[in-house]
Amino acid sequence: MDKRKRSASLYWAAAKILGIGLILGLMSLGCAVAPTKEIADAQSAIEGAKAVNAAKYASGELKSAEVALAEAKKALEKKDYEEAKSLALAAQAHAISAKNKAEAEAASIHAKATSAISRAEEASRVADSEGGKAYAEKEFSSATEILAQAKAAFRSGNFDEAADIAVLAEKQFLAAAEIAKKTAQAKIGAERAIADAEDAAKEAELAGSKVLAEAEFSSAMEFLEEAKGSYLQRNYEEAKEQASSARKGFVLAQDAALRRTAEKQEKERLERLKAEAEAAISAAEKAAGEAEATGARVYAADLYQSADSQLSSARQAYSRDEYEDARKMACQAQSSFLEAAKAAPLLAAEAAAREEATRIREEAARTEEELRYEIGAARAQAEQAQAAYAALQDELAAVKAESEAKVQALQAQAEQA
Repeated sequence: MDKRKRSASLYWAAAKILGIGLILGLMSLGCAVAPTKEIADAQSAIEGAKAVNAAKYASGELKSAEVALAEAKKALEKKDYEEAKSLALAAQAHAISAKNKAEAEAASIHAKATSAISRAEEASRVADSEGGKAYAEKEFSSATEILAQAKAAFRSGNFDEAADIAVLAEKQFLAAAEIAKKTAQAKIGAERAIADAEDAAKEAELAGSKVLAEAEFSSAMEFLEEAKGSYLQRNYEEAKEQASSARKGFVLAQDAALRRTAEKQEKERLERLKAEAEAAISAAEKAAGEAEATGARVYAADLYQSADSQLSSARQAYSRDEYEDARKMACQAQSSFLEAAKAAPLLAAEAAAREEATRIREEAARTEEELRYEIGAARAQAEQAQAAYAALQDELAAVKAESEAKVQALQAQAEQA
């Protein structure tokens, strides 16, 4: 646009120089005739310049033309025709220059207004695409009215005004677009925040927050309801903040519920462990009584004493609320007592067997000595019996010999008889 202005200025400067040269040439050739035609032409040129708003766009040139024409008319009244003609031609040249300059400026302003309106219309489309009608209704409507005013001024030929108004409309549309964009983003942010809060509410509810963290859960739910209300009123930033507070509240409620659940479970676990420890200690004490009844304190003393020590440790752990350790120690003690109770009869029998074996060995030793004595006596008796037997044998042999002798004697007598 600046380039066109410079070109137009150079053109009219050249025309002005040529016009002045032409006027001077005519003056040198002219004769003393009233320059009524020149004055009329100058007047017509001035009117033509005014018709294209030279008073606005080329006021200096137009003023020069009017002054020159007025001076020409004065010179005409004084019969100074050469001066009048020269001034009339100068007035005409100034008027033509003013007209051309005004037309060039008007064309430039027309283009400027056209461009400004086009930019405003493009800004309108941008604002609309960003949701300006929905999210920046007031600003978009105002910008639309301003653009309509710019177009009306343009149709009326008030291009300067049209351009200025169109620029204002463009700014208003761009502002509406920015507001709409931010509002749309805020809406999305609010929707996400509300969705996150609702998810947090579900998780908190699953954790039992309604019961275990009722106050925290109710407070967070109030924030969530407020966020939904703000969202419906298009207070998206406020809705986002409220939903964020709700989500944090639900997280706190969930944490509180989980903590209280854990505390409850821990309490129940301790109570269960306590009961188990008590039961284990009671069972160990019962096993201790049974073991003692079997004589384990005497016959399985090592096992019994170890079990008794474990039971004592279990009782001490129980007194320190170390129920799990107490239960384990008591179970070990019970196992040791049962083992001692099982081993005691066997060990008692083994001890009895050892005593019996000792008794038998002692008795056997005594019996062996007696047997040795009896055997000695028997042996002596046997020797005596053997001697007696031998004597009897000898006596028998003597008797037998005597008998044979008698028989032989009798036989001999018989033979003799």
